[in-house]
Amino acid sequence: IIRACPDPASLADYLISVLEKSPPSVLGVTTWINAYEDMIFILSAVKKKFPRMLIVGGGYHTTWFEEDFLLHIPRIAGSDNPIFDLIVAGEGEQPVRDLISYLRGKKNPHEIAGAIFFRDGQCEKGGAQAFLPLDDESRSPLPDWSCYQDIERFWPILPVDYSRGCHYHCIMCGHEAMSGSGIRSRRADQVVSGMERDRLLFGIRHFRISSSMFPRARIEEFTKELLSRQNLRDIRWSCFAKPNDFSRESDLPLLADMEKSGCEAVFFGIESGDDQVLARLGKKTGTDNIRQAVRNVRTTSIKVVGSFMVGNPLETDETIARTVSFIEELQLDSAPSVTLAPLPRTELTSNPEKHGYALHPDWKKALMLSRVEHIQDPDKWTYNLDFYEHKHNGKSFLDYTKICGRISRELFQKGVSRISDEVFLMAHLLCKDPDQVYVEHSTKLKERDMAFFEQEIRRSWEATKNAAQQ
Repeated sequence: IIRACPDPASLADYLISVLEKSPPSVLGVTTWINAYEDMIFILSAVKKKFPRMLIVGGGYHTTWFEEDFLLHIPRIAGSDNPIFDLIVAGEGEQPVRDLISYLRGKKNPHEIAGAIFFRDGQCEKGGAQAFLPLDDESRSPLPDWSCYQDIERFWPILPVDYSRGCHYHCIMCGHEAMSGSGIRSRRADQVVSGMERDRLLFGIRHFRISSSMFPRARIEEFTKELLSRQNLRDIRWSCFAKPNDFSRESDLPLLADMEKSGCEAVFFGIESGDDQVLARLGKKTGTDNIRQAVRNVRTTSIKVVGSFMVGNPLETDETIARTVSFIEELQLDSAPSVTLAPLPRTELTSNPEKHGYALHPDWKKALMLSRVEHIQDPDKWTYNLDFYEHKHNGKSFLDYTKICGRISRELFQKGVSRISDEVFLMAHLLCKDPDQVYVEHSTKLKERDMAFFEQEIRRSWEATKNAAQQ
């Protein structure tokens, strides 16, 4: 249940009011690192109101930290049990089925895939994470968005879960912990039929392929399937992609078909402009391949987003300068940059010495208990400063975050935005300039002006319905 509320107390009140109408046996919660403190506040209020309701947590937060998550979250007043009755590591489809069987008395908690829970004051684990085949619609169906009775409270831009897993094995990436190292994909006709259904039911014509690894072969199948559907010619979509998949001359026809089928933007995780840093990160590509991939996409009207990181292994002032020069040379439509965060269950944090990376002694707990303020101006940070001031390659996380901010401001002044691919979809939907959308939304978010966002969402639905009628 999601609703734009100005503060955690308002969201807790709203959630409780919804739950009171028809209290469920189980409340499922996706957890987020930067929302940890707000999440605990909200769920404490829920647990106090509904002490017998089973609260189950899932998502990347619980997947990365596993039992450490349960060990550190607050306990229920007067009890040794945590606010969460159970958390799940990994994908959720099979654990939900197992959980239902458990509630019906047909399974014990140790048989729930990916489950972690408390029993007699001890943290225990259930079954192994389950990676279901996505092309089996009976086991991994596409989401049924009609279940959302208040869907018009959301942006009319739907995520498309096309494929999961990745075979690149980048040392800092946390996706493998969630979805494994093998690639599993849905069929193109299955995915496009789902989009067609959403177009007919809601008028929605903007879709974001949310798969972090969208293989070239799947892109080609998807594009051909889209072009074969006459009633989907007004669709707009964006996706993540790998530079290696678009760096050859033979890739130009595919890019032309992507443009024709409505591709608005592609997102390349470039990360650095230094070849040694790219090799250490395990990116399996180099600056020459990246240059050619961007040039090839530039032969179309498709926008190119390239994300970058600072604070990488082998990072120096010189490698950062090379990255900035590389961004300017590429003439990207957008180049968002972030500070590398050491995530659990990655090669980087499993073998930091091997990669020349200095971890803070209490890095896992500090990262797990991050606050919303850590996505704001770093000069205003007041929490976990011991962790954020810990030095790596002569600079701290705080230093690198300030460098990120400076780079973004300087590039923005030169016409290089810092938006993600879905903002281009949002701008197309609202008939606005992408940078205008970014500036307006960033400003209003900091001001917690929820009325503005409700108005923007209403406008976006009006545009969606008008287009559907035409």
